[in-house]
Amino acid sequence: MGYDQLGLEGFHALRKSAKGVKLVDAGEEIAQERAVKLEGEIEIMREASRVTEASIRAALEFASPGKREYEIAAEGEYAARKLGAEGMSWSLATFAGPNTGLMTRHDSERIVKSGEFLILGYATIYKSYNTDITTTSIVGSPSAAQKRLYTATYDAYSAALKATRPGATTLELRDAAERVVDEYGYSQYSFSRIQPILHGVGVNVYEPPWAPEPGRDEPSAKLKPGHVVAIEPCITLDDNLEVGGCRIGETVLVTETGYEVLTDGRPESHDSLYEN
Repeated sequence: MGYDQLGLEGFHALRKSAKGVKLVDAGEEIAQERAVKLEGEIEIMREASRVTEASIRAALEFASPGKREYEIAAEGEYAARKLGAEGMSWSLATFAGPNTGLMTRHDSERIVKSGEFLILGYATIYKSYNTDITTTSIVGSPSAAQKRLYTATYDAYSAALKATRPGATTLELRDAAERVVDEYGYSQYSFSRIQPILHGVGVNVYEPPWAPEPGRDEPSAKLKPGHVVAIEPCITLDDNLEVGGCRIGETVLVTETGYEVLTDGRPESHDSLYEN
């Protein structure tokens, strides 16, 4: 007999009534098995990716100076719902300007201004599966400092992506991204000092394979074909809020030979922000 969830009161009642029966927590073992997706699950996640993308696109199209953060979030959620999303994996993170440097990670009543970074951290639930995109765009025109920050973040994401393959560890992906952040001189601003830069996604929005915790080399999981991960490096200039912060992430499938990027959250402003 198994339980997906068992509250403390139920646990004690079960233990009292099932004397002589050993109760075993198999949650971690089940999560590890479920982390490797079957082909049918992968097809659903491809569909689910289009829903999260639509949410991102709708929010970006609506965003402009004078709009409030929560208004932009509402457009994104409405677009996902219209396509059959069962819900949002979390309250859609929609924040701009100084809030990107502080990485507030939620929407507020703040009015977006021209020249500000806008971060959309969106994850939706479709046919019970989660997909995760984090997009950074600019409202108006970027400054030279914002271009450099965006380029560093995108290059860090690209480095982790290139390291993605069967047999690679989440530590190796983390380190590939961090080397780029360090080369640009942003090490002290890497968000990895607060949380991991990648995590598994699937039936849960946070599931194995796990990446190392901040300041640690563990846990580090070895990637397998069928793993689906959200890779999302982030740099936050918390002492320069006029520039702000940048976070870029996509949902990525580990294949037999490398990887497949399931989502595309790049904004139309990508070319104007990215310094080749």
